[in-house]
Amino acid sequence: MEAVARTTKELVHLDVLVNNAAFQEHVNDFEDLTETHFDRTLKMNLYGYFHMAKAAMPHMKPGSAIVMTGAVTGLLGNKNLLDYSMTKGGIHAFVRSLATHLIDKGIRVSAVAPGPVWTPSIPPTAIRKVSRARGRAPRGRIPPRC
Repeated sequence: MEAVARTTKELVHLDVLVNNAAFQEHVNDFEDLTETHFDRTLKMNLYGYFHMAKAAMPHMKPGSAIVMTGAVTGLLGNKNLLDYSMTKGGIHAFVRSLATHLIDKGIRVSAVAPGPVWTPSIPPTAIRKVSRARGRAPRGRIPPRC
């Protein structure tokens, strides 16, 4: 991957990889989820993480870390984000599995699973729902199911 090659060329070594990229688009009806949309989600959310980890790993030494962004929806599901939820759940499984492969090399692999994050891909209806949940939550933190 070009990003890894450029980083190792300019900085000599690679200590941390943060995989944090995703495609998400709400689909209200399962029948409206097209194969093209489904493929785009899988390729961005799973293939991207796989290829970045694969490219980075040979440059990492003991004490290095790989951190991948999963999502609460990958653990709990979401009726309007079927494909996205599936890929985020896959990331959590990938992290656990990759961690077992790299532990003997001294490379840590972990995941974070944030709840809703304000991005342009969140539709207005979700923003209203999250805002209401935030108002009910201790310290204004969004609960996992909102």
